[in-house]
Amino acid sequence: MRENMSLIKKRIIFIDDSQNILDGLKRSLRKMRDDWEIHFFSFALDALLFIEENDVDVVVSDMKMPQMNGAEFLEKVSEKYPHIVRVILSGQADEEDICRSIFHSHQYLSKPCDHEKLTSIVKKAFVLSNSFEEHYLKVILGINKFPSQPAVYFDLLEAVNKDKFSLNEIVNITQRDMALSVQILKLVNSSYFGFSKSISQIPAAIAYLGLDIIKSLVLETDMFEPVKNENLKAFELIWAKSKKKAELAKKIAICAELENDLIEECYTAGLIHVCGEIIVSINFSGKYEEDMQKRNSQNQQMEKLPEQRWNTSQEKVGASLLSIWGLPESTVDAIGFYKDPKNHCHKVFSALSVLHIADAIEENDDGKGTINESKINFEYLQQAQVPHGIEKLLSLITNELNKGGC
Repeated sequence: MRENMSLIKKRIIFIDDSQNILDGLKRSLRKMRDDWEIHFFSFALDALLFIEENDVDVVVSDMKMPQMNGAEFLEKVSEKYPHIVRVILSGQADEEDICRSIFHSHQYLSKPCDHEKLTSIVKKAFVLSNSFEEHYLKVILGINKFPSQPAVYFDLLEAVNKDKFSLNEIVNITQRDMALSVQILKLVNSSYFGFSKSISQIPAAIAYLGLDIIKSLVLETDMFEPVKNENLKAFELIWAKSKKKAELAKKIAICAELENDLIEECYTAGLIHVCGEIIVSINFSGKYEEDMQKRNSQNQQMEKLPEQRWNTSQEKVGASLLSIWGLPESTVDAIGFYKDPKNHCHKVFSALSVLHIADAIEENDDGKGTINESKINFEYLQQAQVPHGIEKLLSLITNELNKGGC
């Protein structure tokens, strides 16, 4: 790892067999020369040789190239240098290559690309690389997918194998599993599909993708897969927490009389808020289980990772990966800030606000929920202009919890 990273220029490389494209990138990125060290290559093999001998932070690769295409190149970078942020910048490509490249890349951008968007993605990558040591970058950026619950995965497999299946059927299955939901959101928010706005709701995401694409992804790619049986027990508690937080977030959003799209976004944010915890469980299972047992014996929840190992929270770990994957900013912020929303710059009632309130709900012995107001940042909610006012909303939520429990 390079020493004193903050004083060293970040290194980014571009690979494209079109000299015109490379010349255009050089012109558009000229203003970044004082901040970035930028290198351009016409062949992927030359870029790999450069990476072997130099520290690189970000690679941006074309898809269709001679000798080695972009999907093959990014797969090799992913395997050997998982700490490098990988971006596809491409024009025409067949669907199989698209799915393969999206799996091994963090983001997919279509040509012609808005250079401001490209610059923004690269800057995000540099923020991420400054936030974690290289060892932990390898852990976070090395995640290509999350493992699904076996029962849910096989329900999805069975559904798409039928002669006829409905949009609602696929939505209902996907919304039971955080891994399926995250992968669908990553895919639909890639530039390949050309949607003009970010999509943060699973029903909308699946409707945009269409049943044919969903079926192709499930049957012809390895973008989705169930967790292995030997690891099943480690994830069951996390999945249960995911589903419960999603259902609580939906109840709160309904009590606040939010619009349907925002209610769906709140549910999704609750469902995938555990992604940072899963990253830790996958990569540090022994130490993670030790921490869990130790804290459970003290009747404490596993709220944060040990400072000496990560120097951040699980929430920030998960949000960092989802941000690099291109998920909507509102969803990423909800996951990254819901435990401590006071530092978030946008003070509006949103999925972040809903997830913050949901985190303060504790389950009683009778299965019903109670709001622990000591965990609520009232100053933040006051600034967020809570619908009906804070006290009225909390009263509505309490009544709802008493009727249906957690």
